[in-house]
Amino acid sequence: MLNALRLLWFERWDQTRLGQWTASLAQEMETVAAILSPSRLVYRFMEHWALLVRLGFAVAALFWFLSNLVLISEDEQAVVTRFGRYQTTLTGGLHWRWPAPFERVWREKVYRVRAVQIGFRASGPIVPQTPGYAPPIEWTSEHKGYNYQLVPEESLTLTGEEVPVELTAEVHYRISTEPKGLYKFLFGSSQPESTLRAIAESALREAAARVSLDAILTDQRARIEHECLEAIRRTAERYDLGLQVLTLDLLDIHPPRQVVPAYRQVADALEERAQLVNEAEAYYARKVLSAAGERAIRLLSDTVNRSTHLDTSTTGGVAEWKLTDPLWQQLTQESSDGTLLLSGEAAAKLLAARQARTQRVQKALGAAARFNSLLATYHEAPTLTGVQMYLRTIEESLSGRPLTILDPKVAGRQHLLLADPLFFGNVNAIQQTFPTGRGESPFPREQE
Repeated sequence: MLNALRLLWFERWDQTRLGQWTASLAQEMETVAAILSPSRLVYRFMEHWALLVRLGFAVAALFWFLSNLVLISEDEQAVVTRFGRYQTTLTGGLHWRWPAPFERVWREKVYRVRAVQIGFRASGPIVPQTPGYAPPIEWTSEHKGYNYQLVPEESLTLTGEEVPVELTAEVHYRISTEPKGLYKFLFGSSQPESTLRAIAESALREAAARVSLDAILTDQRARIEHECLEAIRRTAERYDLGLQVLTLDLLDIHPPRQVVPAYRQVADALEERAQLVNEAEAYYARKVLSAAGERAIRLLSDTVNRSTHLDTSTTGGVAEWKLTDPLWQQLTQESSDGTLLLSGEAAAKLLAARQARTQRVQKALGAAARFNSLLATYHEAPTLTGVQMYLRTIEESLSGRPLTILDPKVAGRQHLLLADPLFFGNVNAIQQTFPTGRGESPFPREQE
């Protein structure tokens, strides 16, 4: 039964939908095969060859005429040459020029900033290959892990001290936007970047040969960059490279890695020397400030020739002072409030001397006044006044001497004479010293 059904369906295959679709597809394929038949195509070409040739020439001519239809963007410029001779420079916009071989168009991005590497080569930005922490770059670093390759023949140079140093730099430039700037860049030199690299290398070597290594590593770095940039610009302008040099950046400046330990020892010695010099200057400044004071040092500094000594600070940096009499009078002259321009130890000694002088003068004046008052009293009562003065003198003279104590148990008679031995046996001397006028005893009865 199934076989009978199969035979019935097979005999009616063309009437089914799938059979009709298969028949239609086969008919279409036969039509396409007939159209794409090589013999048919050759027959058609042989039948209409003249028309096809004319159409081909027309299409080729149209394509050739439109081959120099160029669209220049805003950041681009193009140079047009006709049979190799410069014609014009095209700016942004749509332009049509004569096709080759009559004219040729050279286009470049004139506003793109380009870099010339000196002393090294890096195909991309110098960044670590693996993200994360990047160790600091030191003199002994070999730039491992970076897209970096050192060029020793370019980086090695000599400073003004004839010290070798490795120097790498980068020059940034762009094509000049002048009317013939792009033409000079394209045809002024076969390798403008190599020429610019040679110019920059020469300028860097010349600048490094005029200064020391310390100057390059510290405060003279910006000045060297500026001088080299100006020299590169002047030389590039003379060579007509069609370049506009923008900046020059000094990247790595360090001694060769082989001699870095010796440089570190020298640097340590220089730091120690600088420390000792600073300590000595600080000690000198402290001594000078403590001796004379700030205002006095400023006055003394003003007396020095400013053309040779510009340091007028109070740290004692200015020397060769000349202390003249008028200057000393100005320093020691008192102001309205009673203070001196001079201060410090010198002023202290000066004021101490003035104090001692004042004390001695006043003491002398007081002694003279006392003596004058005693003189008038002495004229009125010479005996009593003379005895009192004598006793006071004895008291003052014996008050600071050692005491002599007599033991009463000692056998024999003891006598204590409070008188000058020169007076013994010379009564006239006593009377001349203490005259009474009437032959009276100079000692009062209560004193006897």
